[in-house]
Amino acid sequence: MTGRAARAVIAAVIAACGGPAVPVQPPTACPPALAVAPATLDDDGYRVDLAWRSAATPDTPAPGDVPGYVIARLGLGPLPASLWLLRADQPACQARIAGYRADPLDDGVVLSARLDGCDGADAAATAWASLVGTDPTACRVLTPTRQTSEGEPMAVDAPPPAEPPPARPAEPAADAADLPAAWDARLPPPCDGCTRRWTLDTIAGTPTLGAVSVVETVPEAADAAEATCARVMIAAGTAPRPLSETRGVALVGALADATGTRVALLAGPGRWEVVDVDAEGRAGARRTVDTGPEPAPEAAPAACAP
Repeated sequence: MTGRAARAVIAAVIAACGGPAVPVQPPTACPPALAVAPATLDDDGYRVDLAWRSAATPDTPAPGDVPGYVIARLGLGPLPASLWLLRADQPACQARIAGYRADPLDDGVVLSARLDGCDGADAAATAWASLVGTDPTACRVLTPTRQTSEGEPMAVDAPPPAEPPPARPAEPAADAADLPAAWDARLPPPCDGCTRRWTLDTIAGTPTLGAVSVVETVPEAADAAEATCARVMIAAGTAPRPLSETRGVALVGALADATGTRVALLAGPGRWEVVDVDAEGRAGARRTVDTGPEPAPEAAPAACAP
């Protein structure tokens, strides 16, 4: 049996046993979005959050250890016994599933897979797990560079905010930078006399990924609540449509290999999303997972009219 055939058999066996069907890929390429999940480092090592379930939902496990067959019955796995963690500026690291847990959160539980390995002193706080068994040696995690209307480009050390920057009473500086033309063209022009503050997070590659957050201030608005409005767009390459319109997520990274940018990595409070992208920036398969209850809306500018 060839290596390709063996990998296809393994994927079929996993699917038949109740786990997610894991697409097969070349040994060194990035995994597709359907085989990617974020892994978070805590005091007990890395964990992969699979879902949040309300205590009122039938069959929600009680807090504590959860057998693998229960995870399978809920349609959340089981995950492969071993997987690879991808981290920015670090080689891929192989970890294994140590078990599953249900941890209380609000009026429900977060179901997660606990991992053994890769949690040394230099471990990154966030990793991305490849659920394909082959070592993705050529796959890299890229992180955004941020530009704003008020400053120079900088690396984003922490996940960028999922919401636009809050409005401030002060007017933007007279020498505030213009939003780069390629991104400005994606947005409707501001209203007459309105000022615009913006934050742009970009990941260079083929295609380039970007997330722009804009707050527009309406001059002399009669109602203070109508004095500002916000726009958010996550897009890729030259594709005219947004890459994602999922509420509450921000662009936090990408997976790239020799063929270009392959997977967009999005995350926000209680939610993550991974999206396949092609060379033109068109979205392919996506996976969106809620790992917490719907967050309460915070005071923020209303969405601008189209």
